[in-house]
Parts: sequence; structure tokens; C-alpha cells
Amino acid sequence: MSKESLAEFRRRNRARRKMIGGVWVAVEAPEHGTPSTYTNRFCRCRPCKDAVARQAKQDRADRWRRTAANGGIAPVKKHGSASTYEIWGCQCRPCLDAKLIKQGPYNARHSR
Repeated sequence: MSKESLAEFRRRNRARRKMIGGVWVAVEAPEHGTPSTYTNRFCRCRPCKDAVARQAKQDRADRWRRTAANGGIAPVKKHGSASTYEIWGCQCRPCLDAKLIKQGPYNARHSR
């Protein structure tokens, strides 16, 4: 799918939503309660929001499981970033240090 056709697809699907009870709902969606309806149809009904949240939680658990199976080291090319620690649960020294540096200003503001 070219970028132009993807943009057209998104524009069409956004136009096919209706505001129902303060929430945008894809009224022509073939089914609700799937991550693809949330992503592709821009539906924000409770079943679609719950489905995408469940999928994100499962994806995160899978990433952390892969890291744990690899001895706590994330199977990624780049280490030394807070996001590798947060997203993958990487326990290597560079990722832990990056997370501590990122967390530093928060700790300074919220220390007793």
C-alpha cells in the first residue's frame, strides 16, 4: 500500500465514525473488540480500547519473557537507553544506568 493510499484509507475510516455517548465509534466496522478495529478504523468504543490494551500488555509480557530467557539481556541491537530498560526489561549495566539517569530528576523532585 503506497503512502497516498494509506492516507486515503485513514481519511475514509476517520470520516466513517460517529460520536456516540462522547466516544468516536466506527459504525461500519465489521467487528468490535479487536486491536485492528481500534488501529485501522479509529474506533474508541470500550471493547476496542480494551482489546488494544490487552494486546499491548501481552506484547510487553512477551518482550520481557524473551529478555528473561536471554539472561536478562534484551535481544536488541542498541543498549544503553532507558527505553530498552522500560520496554524490554533489559538488565544490562548500560540500560540500568540510562534508566537511573532518566529517573534522576523525578527522584530529586519527589524525595523527602
